[in-house]
Amino acid sequence: MILILVILTGIQLLASKPSAKCVALSYNEMAFVNSLRENLLFQHVFNLTRQWSTDTPHILDLVITSDNFVLEIEHLSPLGMSDHCVLKFGCYLYAEHCRIQQKFRLDKGDYDNLNVIS
Repeated sequence: MILILVILTGIQLLASKPSAKCVALSYNEMAFVNSLRENLLFQHVFNLTRQWSTDTPHILDLVITSDNFVLEIEHLSPLGMSDHCVLKFGCYLYAEHCRIQQKFRLDKGDYDNLNVIS
């Protein structure tokens, strides 16, 4: 059995510049990056996702997975009055042929006749 983990979050822990090097990260940002690395997780969003007027833009919306199966992330216009981009992404998932297990329909049993002793 393979466990697939996808986390969609809106936290401001990454640097405001998508190309920022780890040396430019704050203590909390570096702790977050180290936590991803220690748990073998992938963070897929590298473009800015939040900007409002003259505020400094940030990467706030993240897609974190346990495997590298996200195909591409498309940044769409915000909905309504939101200042967050809509993230549209596809996932490549491969499943091997699954064997269907035989299941008994216990609700169809003739229990009255089973209780009769011949």
